Amino acid sequence: MEKNMWRFPIELKYIHLFDRIYEIIKITYICALYLHDLVLFLLKK
Repeated sequence: MEKNMWRFPIELKYIHLFDRIYEIIKITYICALYLHDLVLFLLKK
């Protein structure tokens, strides 16, 4: 019982951390796509 009590907060912390990392990756990916389109647009000009 004590082991589970000790492990749970750590797992919760890691889940929170992975959520943060996922958000950062998603934002970076969207920005990269946007910049890619912008560069192509400028090169066509």
